[in-house]
Amino acid sequence: GVEYRMNIINMMKPDSLFQLGMRPLRYSEMDARNGVGWIRCAQYICYFANQYSYVPTSSKKKKSTPAASAREATSTFHTLTISVSFPHDDDTCYIAQCYPYTFSMLQRFIEGLVAKYSNVVRRECLCLSCGGHACDVLTVTDLSSSDAEIASRKVVVISARVHPGESNASWMMQGLLERVLASDEDAFNLRRALVLKIVPMLNPDGVILGNYRCGIAGVDLNRQWSDPTEQHMPTIFHLKRLLRSYVQQDQLLLFCDLHGHSRKHNIFTYGCEGGRNMPRLRERVFPRLLADCAHFSLPGCSYKVLRSKETTGRVVVWRQFALPQSFTLEASFCGADFGPGAGLHFNTKHLREMGAAFLPALLALVEPSQARVNAIMAELEASMPASNVSDDEDDTLDVAQDRDADSVARRRSGAGGARGRRASTKAAPPAASRRKSLPEAAGKKKKKNTLAPAPSAPRSAGIISPRAERGGR
Repeated sequence: GVEYRMNIINMMKPDSLFQLGMRPLRYSEMDARNGVGWIRCAQYICYFANQYSYVPTSSKKKKSTPAASAREATSTFHTLTISVSFPHDDDTCYIAQCYPYTFSMLQRFIEGLVAKYSNVVRRECLCLSCGGHACDVLTVTDLSSSDAEIASRKVVVISARVHPGESNASWMMQGLLERVLASDEDAFNLRRALVLKIVPMLNPDGVILGNYRCGIAGVDLNRQWSDPTEQHMPTIFHLKRLLRSYVQQDQLLLFCDLHGHSRKHNIFTYGCEGGRNMPRLRERVFPRLLADCAHFSLPGCSYKVLRSKETTGRVVVWRQFALPQSFTLEASFCGADFGPGAGLHFNTKHLREMGAAFLPALLALVEPSQARVNAIMAELEASMPASNVSDDEDDTLDVAQDRDADSVARRRSGAGGARGRRASTKAAPPAASRRKSLPEAAGKKKKKNTLAPAPSAPRSAGIISPRAERGGR
């Protein structure tokens, strides 16, 4: 067929998996009649800096004089060039970065689950999105038990698609749901031990509109967790309220948000290390349990809490709710760089297998003897003794948490008016009395935010707005 060269000229990241062999997907309506779905395509792929520049959003928000504004640093846009051949005349084709997973697909999938497994899954509406679409929450547990027994079980909350372009997260979520609703003994034991609260699509507006990163209000919903408003980000507001209710009842065991990643290979987790009154190294146990899955990369996991991530779901749930087991699970848009699958792209089967790996990992977490968990903790203690923990790192976490506690206290006292807020602020101990100031604790070196995915659905394969392209988890 005729070869077409396409250029997307406003990519914002300095590097991409397209530089490391990743190829886009093509769907042909003619091929689909013969049972052929999404296949990898493109004969020529190049990702490079171009001549166009922009002022980063973070710079625009800073107050400065006109003279300083004139000297503001700019960043360079990048171009993604791909050459694609189409095999048939008079055909309709679609190009995507990852296997699409639409709102309609999710609705059909959930309807099928509820019809087939009504005794173990219940569907409810968490809330309506800004665009008026239902944000579903599924409860998976043994519903034949008494209310008292269900109320005594620990709760695991799992969400996906806060970033609408990361459709690989939905494929992992589908694999998870298929596995925990199965009729075998392991799935039965999990449902008897836990209550799973699952939000399969946290940003339905963004998915329906074909957005890559934002919702209908034009903001990244995974940067709104600190103080979400019901009016502008209702799905985050109501999910956070749900989490808080389980924390107050001492039921919340684990929170995990599923994502896609456009700059790293493999599937891995981001967690949160340290924190006062939290068991040391506990955040490293669940990733080790997930590592039983051949697609999961334990060396790829990270537990550092960067300042640029302070308002994400993972960090806010960890910090405000004192939950050590708060994670994001990241799946590469490309594939693995280790093991039998090295150099190959992930397909939907691989992603579903990763989702299914949650079942044995969660079973090990709640197993009465805690044999596997204790063995992992002993191994971690031996390899990472407490004396090796950096004092500066502890101070960074302590000061950050003290600041959060002060903020909560000020909000609570705010019910008494401005006078109450001023009194609360004066009553808070100065930062100097909390061992070190935040800049001292954080150190001089500040890591650059480098994590961000790229478009996935057919509409997202076109020009992506700079605002939607920014940021990582």
